[in-house]
Amino acid sequence: TEIYTLSLHDALPIYIRILADRRDIDAFKSSAETMGACLRGGADPESLLAHARRADREGATPFAEEVARWVVERSLRLDDRDGRWAAIGDLGRILERDGRLEEAMKLWRAAFDEGSCDSETITRLTMNLQRAKDYDSEIRVIREALARRLPANVEESLRKHLAHCEEKMVGKGQKSKKRADVPAYSVRQGPLGWWGSSMR
Repeated sequence: TEIYTLSLHDALPIYIRILADRRDIDAFKSSAETMGACLRGGADPESLLAHARRADREGATPFAEEVARWVVERSLRLDDRDGRWAAIGDLGRILERDGRLEEAMKLWRAAFDEGSCDSETITRLTMNLQRAKDYDSEIRVIREALARRLPANVEESLRKHLAHCEEKMVGKGQKSKKRADVPAYSVRQGPLGWWGSSMR
């Protein structure tokens, strides 16, 4: 018989997953706080939100929502702005899938107005504005989002949505800025200096 010993660093994440599988929210939160206090780097928002997303896919919506809301609160307490915005993005998606789109949109709008660069928040917000045919609001959100530092694939998707919205606005006889007003590339600062990445 062989005996394997796990370090605390390896054991706690496994234990937290077991608690997530059991949908034990109180023990889940307590263990995550312990992990944050005992391990370097702690329990980062993304690792916790992964459990919320998995629970949501498995149909455990109440547990998924509780986890996401708790990560929002915890990130606020820890002054982790990006972590809170990521949690709001996931929480909104959970609410949207549960048929609570109005709640989700309020969360996404508020986070975006704060300056959120979360891809989920921006993508879902613009997509639902388009579905509602609120092209004015969608164009405003997209233009503001493109002024923020976003992943290249998200920028590309937003530029395509912007072009689509502008076509719709022109079709309605409203004035719209030409596509040329929106650069087809972004300039990013990296270790090798600036570089332009084509979006088309």
